[in-house]
Amino acid sequence: MWVSVNSLRRGLYAEHHDELGFLYRQIAHHREEGTLSRERLAEFEWRLVAHLDGLVLGATLAWREIGARHDDDDAGHWYAAGLLACVQREDTRFAALLQRATHNAAEPAAPALADALRHAMPSDWSGRLLGWLAEVPQPMLGWIAEVASYQLPGCRQALERRLQTGVPPSVEWVRALGRSGAVEAAPWLLDLAQSAAGPAELRRAALLALAELGAPQILVLVRRAASESALAHPVLGLVGARQDVQVMLRSLEAAPAAETALGLGLLGDLSAAYPLVAALRDEAIGAAAAAALDWITGAGLWDAVSGPGDDGERAADGSDRYQRLRPGASVVPRTGPVVQQISRDPTRWTRWLEEAAPRFRAGLRYRFGRVYSAPWLVQTLADDALSSGYRRWAGDELSIRLAAPQRLDPRASVARQRSTLQQLGAWATALGEQYAADSWMRAGLAS
Repeated sequence: MWVSVNSLRRGLYAEHHDELGFLYRQIAHHREEGTLSRERLAEFEWRLVAHLDGLVLGATLAWREIGARHDDDDAGHWYAAGLLACVQREDTRFAALLQRATHNAAEPAAPALADALRHAMPSDWSGRLLGWLAEVPQPMLGWIAEVASYQLPGCRQALERRLQTGVPPSVEWVRALGRSGAVEAAPWLLDLAQSAAGPAELRRAALLALAELGAPQILVLVRRAASESALAHPVLGLVGARQDVQVMLRSLEAAPAAETALGLGLLGDLSAAYPLVAALRDEAIGAAAAAALDWITGAGLWDAVSGPGDDGERAADGSDRYQRLRPGASVVPRTGPVVQQISRDPTRWTRWLEEAAPRFRAGLRYRFGRVYSAPWLVQTLADDALSSGYRRWAGDELSIRLAAPQRLDPRASVARQRSTLQQLGAWATALGEQYAADSWMRAGLAS
């Protein structure tokens, strides 16, 4: 049967599209779960770029193949279409994607199109991005604002103006307001943080945004929120002072919660070590208690256990825990027989703490066994072996606790993350170990 050259080419572009979308879903999953190192993620990204190159060579014909699709429930399709529009510098096509996603209420579209912008937005699209911030509704607005807050330093006024139109809150929108320095949003954020209605995650996001804005009453607000809900305890770990350790220890004893354990891990005080050891046997918070102990001590105690594992676990043989699937299929864990997890053996932790006691001094903050400092915090963020959960909190910690000049975008490409970490490393090295002298800081000031 005779087949036209155009049909063959469109079939080829369809394959590039499917593979690109599949790789995007794989990368997004592994980045969120922390199951692959940055080096392995970079390999996935290079493969993705190879398929993108194939689509770019197809020019208009490739776009027709992608544009004719209406896979509204496929995040990979939205990302592939958005990425091609960015690389081909077709802002009208990208705007049409935003409009279609909004009209069809396509839930996967917002984060996927936002990722396309953060990975390939042309440098001269700043004006277009500001225009979209003024036009698109939620949930698209929150995701686009998130990209702007990382990549467009001048977006503050645009976000403040949009807030005046009565924007429904979302976690992404709220965090973007704080990250961009939108000080005029502080009263709105304060109302949201103190509201008894709505999801607790929104209230926590408002507290984090206020902390990034340097709100003078933030410590009082966070302490009040922490007295009402354990969900605020990690935030207290980012802004708290020495006396907050005992408050959270009492909460851990009275009403054990994973968030409390993580908050204690972020505060880094050695007085939390033995209470966290006591919590290891609690099925509900044992994993968080083990993570918090490791954040403080850097003991590196791992146990081999049966099962596929969860966040913070890795395959014992270091192999990829996920099967290679056909394009369009969902990601399914490989059920390996043995994985490693941070030890939840109280006896083993007690023995280690007793042997390591001479290394530590009471009253200082520790992070992975070393006295807390800006250079060390940046080094831990560059460590691929650490969980994505830790890296998210530590990224917030850099701006909230230490007033870092750059933000590390956890959804950015590996190359962009490495560039940001290099800049942060130079900034931290210039600071030296000055934060170790007074171990309790907030926004670069003693607290």
